[in-house]
Amino acid sequence: FMYVQIYTVQSIKEAKQLLHLGVDNIGLTPASVGLPGEITEQLARDIFQSVKSTNNIALSVSNNIKEILEMTFYVNPDILHLCGEIGGISDKELYLLKSKLQSTTSDIKIMQAVSVDNWDAVQRAKQYSNIVDYLILDTSTNEVEGIGASGNTHNWEISKSIVDNVDIPVVLAGGLSPENVSEAINSGLSEAGIQVIFEMMHRPKAKGPSYPDQKIQAPKPPHQKPNTAAQEED
Repeated sequence: FMYVQIYTVQSIKEAKQLLHLGVDNIGLTPASVGLPGEITEQLARDIFQSVKSTNNIALSVSNNIKEILEMTFYVNPDILHLCGEIGGISDKELYLLKSKLQSTTSDIKIMQAVSVDNWDAVQRAKQYSNIVDYLILDTSTNEVEGIGASGNTHNWEISKSIVDNVDIPVVLAGGLSPENVSEAINSGLSEAGIQVIFEMMHRPKAKGPSYPDQKIQAPKPPHQKPNTAAQEED
């Protein structure tokens, strides 16, 4: 099963266009640290208040628990995507963060990024899977803070091993495109989600979004455990 997830949405209008095309999840980057496609927390809040996708997702590269909580409660996503530098948040802090987000007054899930640099990523992913609700397997770069937005693929054999060894939904990211996404799925990752990042975050501000005319077609995930997600970032 597969669902479509697109990041760095820039406006309410753009979010509505994406949902019209069949996108399931929309992702935002509420930040002011120079991240690709980042927007203000106020705009992110406005978008999520105006548009409800299957899962509204907010991304954070921060490792400061107080800062993360303040942003998350203000923007109010369904899922918090954590992709700060490796080791920046301890397991104890992650448990604390989860307890704050999933309380009697809130039920915001956590999607933790795993940098698939080598086979050590399998153990890190297994450890995270005991705490968080989703994993996203990505590729790091020195050019962008945090895990992801590198434009580079990684070893999909390692990713497949992670999918085979955890019991929570997994999203595959890192250098995926319409040209290689089928190859990724056929490499044994049909049980993983797919995040395809396009070039919206690099396009000139004067240009509007360029979406296909046809509806995006993707099989929908099971209601309780969507093991496959297609995330396209335009």
